[in-house]
Amino acid sequence: MRTSQANEIEAGLVAGLACVTRQVIAKELDEGKTTKTAYSENEFFKFGIGIVTPHKAQKALVVRKLLT
Repeated sequence: MRTSQANEIEAGLVAGLACVTRQVIAKELDEGKTTKTAYSENEFFKFGIGIVTPHKAQKALVVRKLLT
């Protein structure tokens, strides 16, 4: 059995899902509004999404993927 504290495939999937989510999520929860305000990049990662990883190595890999 092979184990690792960082997984390239999982980190890529998480980063990809975060990027796609940022494109479609709005600050407002009210669906009755006709215009929605998008999160800025900093706001999105501070208020719009949370990413939990089991290891520091995986967190570093996810952050690296998000920055590229």
